[in-house]
Amino acid sequence: MRRNFLIDLICCLLILLFVYTGFSKLLDLDLTYKQMNKQPFPESWTPFLVWSISLAELAVAGLLLFNKT
Repeated sequence: MRRNFLIDLICCLLILLFVYTGFSKLLDLDLTYKQMNKQPFPESWTPFLVWSISLAELAVAGLLLFNKT
């Protein structure tokens, strides 16, 4: 029982983390674009990376809601 509680707690914390980071990137797109342009990727990849990383974080949070994943 204690092990299941610990696993559920960790999943809840990870869900909160991924939802927070995904939405914060989507809410402040200008800052996210600026930060992504500082990375060692070509600037033409920036729009794809900004949207795909943000949506991937939200998708991971959604998958953590189910036991099998």
